[in-house]
Amino acid sequence: MKPKINTNREPLSEKDIEKGKNFKTVYQNYYKIPKPLYKNKKFLGAIIIISILTLVLILDSIESNKPETNKNNTDTTNTTITDTVKKDSIIKK
Repeated sequence: MKPKINTNREPLSEKDIEKGKNFKTVYQNYYKIPKPLYKNKKFLGAIIIISILTLVLILDSIESNKPETNKNNTDTTNTTITDTVKKDSIIKK
């Protein structure tokens, strides 16, 4: 469909031009529009706090899954029969 363009338009009068100059209302309506949510400082602060808490929880869960090695604890439950025999023979001598 071809758009209809009026080329023989009568010129606007001064009264019509003045009626369209509502800069005060345009300015007021511009500031009535709320800012997007991602530009709100409270929203960005909440996102940063949630990100930090998530990172801490992930790092804590990774660290808690690691096996604990205790260098000071000597485990004597893994002795074999030959170790026991050697110890007994040393004690008897």
